[in-house]
Amino acid sequence: MIQIHSQLNPDLWEDNNLKLDVKSHLLKISKAFYDTLKINTEVQDIILTGSSANFNYTAASDIDLHILLNFDDVTCEEEFVQEFFLAKKSIWNNEHNIIIKNREVEVYVQDTKEPHVSTGVYSILNNKWIIKPNKSNFYLKDTNREEILHKFKHLKDIIDFNIHKKTNFTFLKKLKKKITQMRKQGLANKGEMDVKNLVFKELRNRKYIDKLTNAINSEIDSDLSLETFSAFLYAKK
Repeated sequence: MIQIHSQLNPDLWEDNNLKLDVKSHLLKISKAFYDTLKINTEVQDIILTGSSANFNYTAASDIDLHILLNFDDVTCEEEFVQEFFLAKKSIWNNEHNIIIKNREVEVYVQDTKEPHVSTGVYSILNNKWIIKPNKSNFYLKDTNREEILHKFKHLKDIIDFNIHKKTNFTFLKKLKKKITQMRKQGLANKGEMDVKNLVFKELRNRKYIDKLTNAINSEIDSDLSLETFSAFLYAKK
């Protein structure tokens, strides 16, 4: 479950400042990703957020690297802009396995209008904290820990059961959407320390989100295979 450390990750931080070699590599990654977008929109900031910018990091914590853009400056409908950046993020993160200090780097494009939900946000461009983390924010009552464990086990068992039973693609997609919405509700409610978000992080850290995603992708691959499609056409005759 959640681990609270007395200091920020010493692999990344020194005296609460991002180490120079880490900063240099994160800026290099940001530029490489931005170049794939092929847009002229000015970068407003590049931030480090999530548990790697906080006291609750674990051995499985990613480095969450966010490139801040003003979506209003992109000459397309907002919904299309969001989908475009999400697609680019997915392609980039799937095609690259970039590691800094034994941690994967996840790149994300964030609208400047989107509020920060993390309790630790560091501006890499400006070398300063936007939201300075505080260990006191991570106090959890025992009842909350029990609730997190209960909800995690419930969802873990559902995922295991449906993958084992090879439940249909539609249900697996609904299940993943439900879990994603659960996290969004938690972040909107109390932020990073909301029970729903912590349950999601536990599922992610224990690779259950990956298991669910892989099962969905496997179903898609099966549906698109030549044998499956041929059987579908034959059944239609």
